[in-house]
Amino acid sequence: MQIYVILILVIMIGLLSLIPDNKQFQFSGKIIFLFRIFFPSWKFFDVSTDMYYIKYRSNNIIEKIEQCEWILCPPKLERNLLQLLFNPQGNIALACDTIQNHLLTDIYDLQDDNKSFSELEETTSYKIIKNMITFFISIKNETSFQYQFKIATLDHENEEDDIFISPIYLSE
Repeated sequence: MQIYVILILVIMIGLLSLIPDNKQFQFSGKIIFLFRIFFPSWKFFDVSTDMYYIKYRSNNIIEKIEQCEWILCPPKLERNLLQLLFNPQGNIALACDTIQNHLLTDIYDLQDDNKSFSELEETTSYKIIKNMITFFISIKNETSFQYQFKIATLDHENEEDDIFISPIYLSE
């Protein structure tokens, strides 16, 4: 009996995902947001939008960080035939892209609610982004460093526009 109830719930949620993208049918909330992982998106030909990406800069604590160059995170991957079968770096890149989208959602939600930056720092997505940045910096064998990251967009004219710039953090 319980299996039938679960099956009916899954079918109902699946049918909800087939509803067209009109404003009157959009759902909000964290639970609905998490359920979308169970259903693939069939939007192969969406309208092209701006491309979002994360960049960071870091250096040792003695130098000024403002003079450092922004580095793409995660770095671009070189493609080869083996990646069709085994691609752990590609999985990391997809995970980074997903958490970046979660952070953007959190930023826009907090802007809509007129909340402060300190509340953004408490979100899980922000903490994961900070850990991700320190992970990519630590790969370069830097031990004591300061870092800063930003989320930027590249529009159709290839102009960069900063959406969010973090404060400067020290490594832990």
